[in-house]
Amino acid sequence: MDRRETWDQLVHLGIVPKGFCENKILKLGKVNLTEANLSGADLREADLKETYLHKINLREANLSGADLREAYINQADLRGANLWKANLRDVNLGDANLSGANLGKANLSGANLSGANLSKVNLSGADLSGANLSGANLREAILREVILSGANLREAILIEADFKGANLSGANLSGANLSGANLNGANLSGAVLNQADFRGSQLVGANLTNSDLTMAVLMNADVTGSTLSGACLDYAIMSGWVIKDVKCTHISQKTPMVRVITFAEHEFRKKYT
Repeated sequence: MDRRETWDQLVHLGIVPKGFCENKILKLGKVNLTEANLSGADLREADLKETYLHKINLREANLSGADLREAYINQADLRGANLWKANLRDVNLGDANLSGANLGKANLSGANLSGANLSKVNLSGADLSGANLSGANLREAILREVILSGANLREAILIEADFKGANLSGANLSGANLSGANLNGANLSGAVLNQADFRGSQLVGANLTNSDLTMAVLMNADVTGSTLSGACLDYAIMSGWVIKDVKCTHISQKTPMVRVITFAEHEFRKKYT
């Protein structure tokens, strides 16, 4: 659907007046487009602030550079949509389907993506600081250099996701499935990782300082060259993990009593290999 066809569709829906202008920026802020069909629509740089888009069909639509701040897009179909550099700050995308969408360099800070399908999406360079992705499906998603500081990823599906160079400092990933994920060079300092599944994942050069890995599964994970100082490893499963050149001066222990265990150089590796 090109720009003119998109305009005609919006005229048909009674959203915009007749009279198409090629260069006019669509301003649709605060309108109600519940269950509308705008699949394939050209909505580049459109103003959709605070718009109600519940269950809308925007499959393969072009929303690059669009302003969707505080929009309600719950349960929407955005499969294959282009949201490159879109502003989605504080948007509600709960239970939405964004499988295969392009969200590169988008602003999703404070967004609600709980239960959303984000499998195979491109989120490279996006800002998801403070976002809620609890229970979301990000299987095979590309999240290189994404900002997820302080984000909620509890019980998210992150199997084989690519987090290379991502910032996950202070994020909550408790119970998340990260098996086979690429976390090389990622910042996980202060992250809550209890009961997370890292089986077969890559954590080469990752920063895990002061992270909580209580009961985490690290079987066959590669943490070569990572930093684990201050981490809590209570009841973690570490069989088969690779810890060459790991930097760890001390770990925190919560049970049976709270204490700090210090290590001389190379002592950590000898104890946990």
